[in-house]
Amino acid sequence: MGLRRGDLPPAGGLEQVGGFDEGFFMYAEDMDWCYRAHAAGWQVWYSPGAEIVHHIGRSSDQVPLKMVIEFHRSMARFYRKHYAPGGPRQCDGSRASGCGCGAGRC
Repeated sequence: MGLRRGDLPPAGGLEQVGGFDEGFFMYAEDMDWCYRAHAAGWQVWYSPGAEIVHHIGRSSDQVPLKMVIEFHRSMARFYRKHYAPGGPRQCDGSRASGCGCGAGRC
């Protein structure tokens, strides 16, 4: 996610949306922030012409299995936070095998 100076909200705008949710270990924090910004009435844009250099795997290559688990945990957290509020915290069997939820860690 990137912001240009002209894209920043007016004074007090960041307080409206809040900062990044530190409950996400590595994945989905930007998606969560954009979702909350959109819910607060901001416009969220995707720019297909933008170019970003991302050194893929520099963090996740160190412990690949842990990163796969964390990715799925973040996706499950995002779903629970925005699409199933008040729903059960336990994952169903189909997700448990993919996100390490079998131990109730989801």
